[in-house]
Amino acid sequence: MIYACLRDYDVNYRYVFLSCEQDELERRVVAEDRRLGGKAHTVDVLHKQQAAKNHVVIPGTDSLEIDNTAVPADEVADRIIQHYQLIDLGMKS
Repeated sequence: MIYACLRDYDVNYRYVFLSCEQDELERRVVAEDRRLGGKAHTVDVLHKQQAAKNHVVIPGTDSLEIDNTAVPADEVADRIIQHYQLIDLGMKS
């Protein structure tokens, strides 16, 4: 359903696979903003999601892979913009 709708708008997909070291994931998952945003916010839930899902690069795609363990979110965004030659809207605060 969504894919058909996106095709109507001539959407181009750009795949990005973000990864992070396990201990950093466990540190981040308990952040208050995750709970407030309705996201997984306990280490137990993180482990359950990791066991239930196969978090890997989508086979057959030209994916940009970034280990963001020690990389700030704005730098990750900059890397994606540069890699895919996207337009930087200058929305940084």
